[in-house]
Formats: sequence, structure tokens, C-alpha cells
Amino acid sequence: MKKFFLVLVILIFASSTYAAGIKEVKLVTQEWSGYTQSDGSGLYFEVLKEIFEAEDIEIKITLVPWNEAIETVIATGDALVGVSTFNEFEGLIQGKWFIDTGYVTIVYKKGTNFSGESSLKGKTIGWLKGYNFGQQISLDSMDYERYELESLDSGMTMLKNSAIHFLLGYKTNLIEAANKAGIDLTGFELVRFLEEDTTVAFTDDSRGKKLRKIYDKGMKRLKKSGRLDEIYIKYGYDGYVK
Repeated sequence: MKKFFLVLVILIFASSTYAAGIKEVKLVTQEWSGYTQSDGSGLYFEVLKEIFEAEDIEIKITLVPWNEAIETVIATGDALVGVSTFNEFEGLIQGKWFIDTGYVTIVYKKGTNFSGESSLKGKTIGWLKGYNFGQQISLDSMDYERYELESLDSGMTMLKNSAIHFLLGYKTNLIEAANKAGIDLTGFELVRFLEEDTTVAFTDDSRGKKLRKIYDKGMKRLKKSGRLDEIYIKYGYDGYVK
């Protein structure tokens, strides 16, 4: 009986102290409307707050352009939010649980011949610097020309002026970029192109590994309790994405 009690105490102690010494988690990402907003609201932030605040860990948020996010998180942060599972970055380790499943949209002028990846051969494709969509395209990188953009609104302008043939990005961001550039999208097609899962990637060190463990255990706990489905339904999903 004493042995059983000792084992029970050890298990309780272990479960409550794997986050010992961690008082805050520094999240780095780009601002995405409805997901990672500057006021701390949004789907991804709400999920992460549920996980980390349950462990008395305070959320700290840094929003930067995506092409600066990886360098920022490795230099001063703990976790990069919204990472495609296709993209593995040196110095970061991905959580096992997805935080979202979505689509990459391809934009092109109406009248352009497009019937899938084969239509990209010999063409110039633009996407935002740091997104590495090329890893998700099955074509050889020599079959098309890649143009990495500093901003999507400049990409929309280049597409309008036929400086590039296709533009890749997330639909909401592309629409915002077109509006910012003063471009009427009625002359363009926006088509679902690539499906991808996104997660949270943590720094590949002892602190980051502890935080990843908290994230994965927290996602499992929220899913089991039904709370995860409640949060996703609140944001217009049918429930948790997986």
C-alpha cells in the first residue's frame, strides 16, 4: 500500500512540475484576421491561452511579417504559430497536434489556362518570402520560375501587370492584398490549390521541448473534454479540424 501511495505521489508530482520554472511562453507569428489578431484574440490564440494558462503560463505575443518570424522566434521567442507541417525549420520542432487544416489558394487572371500543377510548367509563380510553398508542389523546381515577394499587395500588382503568371497565398490574405493594392478581383480566378495542416513549432532546446509537451498534452485534454470542438465551432468550423 505504501509503495502504491509513493508511486501515486510521484505521478502527481511529475504531472504538475514538467512546466516548473516556465512562467511565460513567447509566441511569434504573423497577424491573420480571425486567427492571430493584434489584440490577442483569434482562434489560434484562444486555443493556446486555454492550454498554457491552465498551467499558469502567461502568453506573450510578437507579431511580425512571416519572412521575419523564423529568425525572431529562434532569437527571442519560444514558439512559432501557424507553421505548415510541410516546412521543417532548423532549430524548431513541431507539435504533434495540428492547430488547423486549410488550403493554399492560387490566383490568376481570367482566361489563363489552368488545370492543375501541370499548368505551372514554364510559368512564373509568386509567393510571399518565407512560405516555402515550393516544398508542396510536386513539380521539379526547374520546371517553373519562383518569385519570392516582400508583400502580397505587390504580388497582386505584378499579377495584374503580367509580371508573374500565378500567385499563391491564403485566400483571406490575398483578398486583403488586392484591396490594399486597389485591384478589382472580378478579373481574376481564386482557386483552392494545396491542402496543408498547420501546427505550432517550438525552439529545439530543453525549454521548447517542455513547452511542446504542454501543448500536445493540452490539445489532447481539450479534445477529450469537448472544449476544443467548442472553440472551433465558435470560429465557424464544424469542430476541431482532425
